[in-house]
Amino acid sequence: MDVALLVLAVTVAVVAAVGALVFAGSAAERRRAKALAAWAEREGGRYDRERPELVDRFSGDPFVEGRSDARATHVLCTELRGHRVLAFEYRYSSSHHDGRQTRTATHTHTVVVLPVPSGAPVLELREEALGHAVLGPLGVHDLRLGETAFDSLFYVATSDDGFARAVLDEDVRSWLAGAGAAAVPFRIHGDRLLCWDHRALDAERVRASARTMVGLLERIPASAWEGAPKAPEVRP
Repeated sequence: MDVALLVLAVTVAVVAAVGALVFAGSAAERRRAKALAAWAEREGGRYDRERPELVDRFSGDPFVEGRSDARATHVLCTELRGHRVLAFEYRYSSSHHDGRQTRTATHTHTVVVLPVPSGAPVLELREEALGHAVLGPLGVHDLRLGETAFDSLFYVATSDDGFARAVLDEDVRSWLAGAGAAAVPFRIHGDRLLCWDHRALDAERVRASARTMVGLLERIPASAWEGAPKAPEVRP
């Protein structure tokens, strides 16, 4: 076989392999979408394959600011114990050049969002140092609550110390240090409570996260919302 024929054969094989992978991926996505739609119907909710308007609706981790290829897909809307629940898969890619080659990575997150009673200051709780550069313009700063056991487990960032201390009262801190640890990381901002993890969306994990978020909301004292300075609501 001469060189031209060899090159042609290799090219055809590569194109066929790529095509097979794309087709297999599309088929898998269709099956996944069908399963999620069926789950939403059983739960009395709604499923959307994609909602582009969600991409720019939120700020802070895990969202990227500015131009990106981010997408909000596999969107579930349901209700749990009187609370509306929105969940979606947030995915984007990033590139890094090390001086010799450019590497591209895909980042996938599941985001779960619940409304809160009123527009609230920023309160974010995580298990690692925050690095909250994106939230910096909102006046967010680190806060240690002075309880050694809790401060050793979690990092708190807030734009209002009084609100953070009112939300994270003794009962909530005790719950978060135990059964409620699955709520972390979470962020309260404006009119919503949001949590996320670094995995593809799974309906049963969404259900578990929503239950944990509702558990958190049900433990926050009403006085925390009543006494909070009213921050502007974030973009609808």
